[in-house]
Amino acid sequence: MSKKVLVFTPHPDDETLGAGGFLLKKKQEGYQIIWLILTNMKKEFGWTPEQVDKRNQEIDEVSKLYPFDKVYNLELEPTGLDKYSLSELLTPINKIIKTEEPEIILLPSDNDPHSDHKIAYQVGISVSKKFRNPFIKQILEMEILSETNFGVFDSIQPNLFVDISDFFEKKVEILSKFNGEIGEHPFPRSLESIRALAILRGSQSNCKYAEAFRVIKSYE
Repeated sequence: MSKKVLVFTPHPDDETLGAGGFLLKKKQEGYQIIWLILTNMKKEFGWTPEQVDKRNQEIDEVSKLYPFDKVYNLELEPTGLDKYSLSELLTPINKIIKTEEPEIILLPSDNDPHSDHKIAYQVGISVSKKFRNPFIKQILEMEILSETNFGVFDSIQPNLFVDISDFFEKKVEILSKFNGEIGEHPFPRSLESIRALAILRGSQSNCKYAEAFRVIKSYE
């Protein structure tokens, strides 16, 4: 049975900003990669039909580019996860964890200033207890440009660097699909900033491009 990686995504694009190269690398290594999207644009949340259609098209295109083996979309309200009770969040996510049995879980940082990111982290930690889910081997905190770097501590204080030199250009290609989220430099989510961060993390780990993570828990 294939090993699995599950990435918690408060919003579509967080998975690629924080771990696009890592996911592509794991896919090449034979892992199944699973995308859990917590929020989505919907007309009932105030977005236009055109915006909703565009976002759903982006999700579809990105899911095929990796390609993800499974995509779950809870379609909760963006910038509104604090409106839901803990049980409303935990129940469906617990079911997904039990169904998929991921070996590696990727979470946004608890230090991110965005409330959706903080809640996603807290829920991710809650559903990944080792004594309930012995299949989990590693929990990693992602560095999500424009969020993690604007937090209280300005970084995740990484202790794991992953060489993504062979996958960086593919990561950029995938990010370009979220053209509404990518802006011109010095906008934080600019292609220049994305490349600069990958170069910085690469220089810290003796490779061309790298992604940085904080190991929250590891059982190996």
